Amino acid sequence: MLKDKVVQSENGRQYYVLEEINYDNKKYALALECDIDNDLINKDDYIVMEVTMNGDDLFLKNINDDDLAKKVISLLFNKVKN
Repeated sequence: MLKDKVVQSENGRQYYVLEEINYDNKKYALALECDIDNDLINKDDYIVMEVTMNGDDLFLKNINDDDLAKKVISLLFNKVKN
């Protein structure tokens, strides 16, 4: 489970995972950008990204398909709402 964990993105930024779902055999996360070194969280900008593996490490990457992004966002928000 990734919920309540910090995961790095492809560009090196860190994100705190609020929620996760599996959709179409892939994992997606709703997260907030954070800076662990300075104990900061950006509570104003939520982001939805795909969770990927690079060796043994987990990374977040952008969703490039707009239709897929809309579907995943809807599923994540429904999960959070319930």
